Amino acid sequence: MNWSVILTSMLPEHLLLVGMLAILGLAVFGASDPFGWRVAVAVCGILLVLVTMLLAQLLFRSTLFAVIAGGLMAIDGNAIVMSRVALLDTMLALFVLLGAGAVLLDRRADGRG
Repeated sequence: MNWSVILTSMLPEHLLLVGMLAILGLAVFGASDPFGWRVAVAVCGILLVLVTMLLAQLLFRSTLFAVIAGGLMAIDGNAIVMSRVALLDTMLALFVLLGAGAVLLDRRADGRG
């Protein structure tokens, strides 16, 4: 399988990093296996719950609120469906939360947060 052809033929509205992460699942499990198409997005869905908990811990400084935020993200029907059917919006949400966390950590390092 020629990965450079696959990467260059991706739709322009998809981020290159997101496509590369999705291709990792295909490389490990094969393009003919449906699990290979879904595994990268499912892992990002799990990471989305963890990042949500970490951001809630940073924002509220409360373990209880962090657990509640992570629990709500874990049982959110929309997030579960997007992770299961391999929609790339889950990866986008993960990177948006990571960006928000980077801003929060930067503000905290400057003493403004």
